[in-house]
Amino acid sequence: MKIELFTEVNFRGPTAKNGKCIALVECETKKGPAVKAQIETEQNTTYHRMSMIAILVGLRMLRPCEVTVYTPDQFLVTTINEGNMDKWKREEWRRPHGKEIKNKELWQELSEQMEKHRVSLEFSESTRYSDRLQSKMREKEENNEI
Repeated sequence: MKIELFTEVNFRGPTAKNGKCIALVECETKKGPAVKAQIETEQNTTYHRMSMIAILVGLRMLRPCEVTVYTPDQFLVTTINEGNMDKWKREEWRRPHGKEIKNKELWQELSEQMEKHRVSLEFSESTRYSDRLQSKMREKEENNEI
């Protein structure tokens, strides 16, 4: 069974903002694709933090499985695919100079989730769901649901 996870965040850049993220899980079934989406919010947050939260939200929806994750956050893809997260874990979540990494709790949970699932992480600025996910976040905001 093919399972894909698509994520979006409502802003880009390094500044702290009030953020929203959305995760959409798509699973191929005999009847066609089944999808489930969930939105999360966080005050005074960063783009990378919200990107990690979006991935975690999606992975938490799943039983252990093989999943391809699509994210527009190149930093996360590079950090994970080049093995930096594993290095940080071995170094007790510290950078080479000894300073604790930012968002340690999210990196720890992401590491745990990636051990639970077989995750392939892909960079994608735009997916077949990007417009739909951005629209869902705007719709929730306009209706004051988040």
